[in-house]
Amino acid sequence: MNVPKEGDAQVSLAERLLTALRFLGIDLVHSLGRTLLAITALAAVIASYLVIVAGADGFADFQPYFTSELPNIWLMSKDVLSPADSSISQAELETAARVVRAEFGADALRVVLPMIYRSMHDNGKTYALAAAPAEDLVEVFKFELVAGDWPAPGSSGKKEVAASSTFIQISGKQPGDTLAIFGTDFRIAGVVQSSGNMLALIWMDLGTGQALYSGRDDFQVGILALAKGVDPAAVQAKIEGEAALANCCSVYLDSELNETAAQQLATLEAILKTFQILALFVVTFGVYNAANLTMAERAHEIALLRVAGFTPGELQRLLAAHFLLFTLAAFLVGWGAAEAYTAWHSTAAYIVGQAITLKIQVRDLLVGLALTLGFALAGAWLPARTFFRRSTAEHLREL
Repeated sequence: MNVPKEGDAQVSLAERLLTALRFLGIDLVHSLGRTLLAITALAAVIASYLVIVAGADGFADFQPYFTSELPNIWLMSKDVLSPADSSISQAELETAARVVRAEFGADALRVVLPMIYRSMHDNGKTYALAAAPAEDLVEVFKFELVAGDWPAPGSSGKKEVAASSTFIQISGKQPGDTLAIFGTDFRIAGVVQSSGNMLALIWMDLGTGQALYSGRDDFQVGILALAKGVDPAAVQAKIEGEAALANCCSVYLDSELNETAAQQLATLEAILKTFQILALFVVTFGVYNAANLTMAERAHEIALLRVAGFTPGELQRLLAAHFLLFTLAAFLVGWGAAEAYTAWHSTAAYIVGQAITLKIQVRDLLVGLALTLGFALAGAWLPARTFFRRSTAEHLREL
């Protein structure tokens, strides 16, 4: 490479810039294979980062469990995290109802609702399965029939269910279709929806559910729907203080169930954020390593640029531009790979019928780009700063 000498006429800025660009071009051609490999490796990390961020956003949008327009008290087994893991007897539910009526009046409860609550699988997706008396379910969760008919009661011997509109959207099934539930075929009689329950839900009469579970008389959840004016917190405290229920049940308000689930999801989000930070650290470490290797392997060329009149500050900026372009190329490749993955696999999971979707938001893309380029600058600046502490003569003596 022809390098202007310090003894020549003063080297113009344009000539120095041309020399620098020529150096970068020769360096790129000389190490093209290694550069492409490094870009591919860095792009894989960036793609992983973007997919992790997209997954974290999907979990943040998840809204679990039931909500109701009425103040409800939920009875579940002690220390369980999910209603599906609970087991409550009719006697325990009746004891809780008796305690509430004795303390707050005979009209304190609008509905006492035993509910079987399970999970079922269909075509690789998981849905909520509930069994409860029709009139009580409508009263508590404000279900409305939007298509077809209400499912027949268990006493009729018919095997019918109702599906929520969310289930219909996800599964693609329609009223009249057959649905296999734990090895038994049921007909979807109708479609229901509720402002208090957006889950992908299959619902059947309590008698039908008990027959499906071979006549078991226990259930997962007992719900006490309080009358207007009754203080839910006071009812909760009264039931929790009842000795007969002390060892069997935990008592929750609607809001507490959602808060508990939100805390679990927050823990998962924290884990995902940890992986995000690790991914950014790998980006920084990759650029730092690449910068160190460039300094070591291109020490001769860098020293000649110093002889040509480039100051350490100018060379640092030149190297920073080199690695910014390197990192930007990796980011664009990683972004493309992440977009392709999320388009091909847009749904990460289904939790009780709610889809956890992967979608890269513009704000996440911009934040990721800013952080990646920022770390790239740091990764290039730190080794350059150490390298240029030594004089040009010292570098030339080592060549």
